[in-house]
Amino acid sequence: MLFAGAVLLIVFRFDHFIAAIRSVVSASIPILIGLILAFILNILMVKFEKIYFPKSDNKKIIKSRRPVALLLSVLTVLIVFYIVGGLVIPQFIDSIQVVIGALPQFAQNLWDFAVKRGLDPTEVGISPDLWNQPSSQLIQRVMELGRNFLGGFLSVITSVFGLFTNVLMGLGFAIFLLAGKEKILTNIGRVMKAYLPIETVRTIYRNSAVVNDTFRDFFAGQFTVAAILGIITTIALFIFQYPHVTMIGSVIALMDIIPIIGPFIGGAIGALILFLEDPMKAVWFVLFILILQQVESNIIYPRIVGGSIGLGGIWVFAAVILGTGIFGILGALLAVPIVASVYKILKYDVEKIEEERREKIEEEMDREIEIVEH
Repeated sequence: MLFAGAVLLIVFRFDHFIAAIRSVVSASIPILIGLILAFILNILMVKFEKIYFPKSDNKKIIKSRRPVALLLSVLTVLIVFYIVGGLVIPQFIDSIQVVIGALPQFAQNLWDFAVKRGLDPTEVGISPDLWNQPSSQLIQRVMELGRNFLGGFLSVITSVFGLFTNVLMGLGFAIFLLAGKEKILTNIGRVMKAYLPIETVRTIYRNSAVVNDTFRDFFAGQFTVAAILGIITTIALFIFQYPHVTMIGSVIALMDIIPIIGPFIGGAIGALILFLEDPMKAVWFVLFILILQQVESNIIYPRIVGGSIGLGGIWVFAAVILGTGIFGILGALLAVPIVASVYKILKYDVEKIEEERREKIEEEMDREIEIVEH
């Protein structure tokens, strides 16, 4: 009766229900950020704990191991955020600006090239002012934004302050969570054992371990591979005296974090930047990227990521396409470990069911043999 009343209340007050859900989700953002940070920090913290005098019996060292490892983990994450936010992302933005800034002149050169050879681009619907139109629209848009500068400025300040507050609160939540993670996990386990069947609790533990290991190995390996490819690209371009060395290297590293499609996007951006200055260098760069992708696929990626994914190439590709289509870049990053986790869980369950059926068939056959023998 109570359930039916709740359903009717949701149906007739659906707008209020959605508003309540949004309020809950908005209020939970710091906790969600904290859980994500806790997952990242835990990977580093476990490694630092193994390095920080792991065999020492000194009580002070044992007592300080968790705080020291947690502090080093936080500092490491802050340094990485600084490098990505202060160096890599600005380089990526600069590369996009270089491409956009060079497109009008590049388009004019193509126009002149076509006209000199007796071709008329207007016959196929190409206007000589094609690249000037976006610029005028952009100027109009900037003027329109200028009229609303004060309101927009306050809105941006509010958004940035809100994001900073959420991240800060999430970081605090993550630190408290990791400081006593064993006790928290023990209490969660006690609650589950008290209210759930023991077999269900074992399944939850097993599946949680699979998800944790898959996400940890995938992201650790993905970031490591991206950093290696970015460094290799930067060194190679520097040796051959290419322009925009750090810019293109940063783009390759940043885009390679996205599985499958990321390397191609990064290579395309780098090739376009070089093509606008020297087409032949762009051609050699594309050949270099293709060779580098083969080295990554056959040597670097298998050694670093290993079997953490456990998916065939077609499934990885399908996961990235679906994830990108539904949730954008975030979906592209999360799709592969999510699908890999589901695949491993289903594989375990299927093998367990098959084993149980096999054992049941063997038992039935043994009983039939006993009956025949007697």
